Amino acid sequence: MINYSDITTPYLLVSELDVLVFTAVAEMSLAITASGGSTVLSCSYVPMGGVVKVYDLDRLLSPLIDGVMADFTFTVDGASQTLHVVQSRARVDQGAVEFLTGHFLSGVMSGRDTALGRKEMVTLLSPSGTVDVVAACVYADGGTCVLQSVVLASSLASGVIHEVDCSPSLLVNDELGTLVQYTVNAGDRLMTYRVSPTATHRTAMLMRNDFGAWEPCYFTGMVETSPSITREFVLIGGVQRPLRIDEQENLKSYTGPLRPGGVQLMRALARSTDVVLLEDGNVTGDGVVITDQELKYTDEDGHLPAFTFTWHRASRLSLLKVPKIPRLFDDTFDDTFN
Repeated sequence: MINYSDITTPYLLVSELDVLVFTAVAEMSLAITASGGSTVLSCSYVPMGGVVKVYDLDRLLSPLIDGVMADFTFTVDGASQTLHVVQSRARVDQGAVEFLTGHFLSGVMSGRDTALGRKEMVTLLSPSGTVDVVAACVYADGGTCVLQSVVLASSLASGVIHEVDCSPSLLVNDELGTLVQYTVNAGDRLMTYRVSPTATHRTAMLMRNDFGAWEPCYFTGMVETSPSITREFVLIGGVQRPLRIDEQENLKSYTGPLRPGGVQLMRALARSTDVVLLEDGNVTGDGVVITDQELKYTDEDGHLPAFTFTWHRASRLSLLKVPKIPRLFDDTFDDTFN
């Protein structure tokens, strides 16, 4: 909930607009238009006790935000102002400027687990001032640790959404040792990654998180496949013939044990409406439809949450992966063959 008279900055989280309060002594008009000029809302309200409360504007505006942010013009009794409304499918206990200044656009506030070969990225939006993004890396070399800073991006402009690649492969330095951890710094924003030496995931997805930013997530548990086939028949010349055969490949992916940061990430995946598959750090183009998920966990000491997602590809056709059969006896494998 927010009072319209208390809005002093052009940035708002859409979750703040669940209840918008106005002070009024007579009938009040409110109009909201999108950046393209289309009218989203146009109503007149009669105050009760000198107050007008407009409910569920977050539900109205959130689907209209394509990505992280969209501009909307609020006109109250003829006086207009344009607000930059940032996507937020979860309630945040901070104002927009405070949150944007101190956090990346992610629900993960603590450390993450990653591994070499994984794609990692952070998204930020600076309300004011340029921002440099630096990775503070920790390398293990025998019994000693070596610290090294790596600049990932510099002088990022304010008011613009920036996606910064912070994959561990960009930070590998064999001369300094084995990369074991790194922290991405951007002003007051921090994100720490713990690096596993081996790529452990079975399935990788890229989703739009609670703030509309693209964020990767990885499943380290097994994948269960259960194709379902439906058949329709028609009677031709007294003989039944197959008219239509449809196949849908249903998959069930297990996250494996999760740290607290992973719990928030997977809960965001369950809320996401845009999900695609990642393969070798690249988008495959295969959209993902999540049909079910099991997200139950407890606060019992020593309990490690592990979630399950049931999903299938958005494509109507099943994917046939053609294996590459190795050639064992050729001149690329054995120099003595010729």
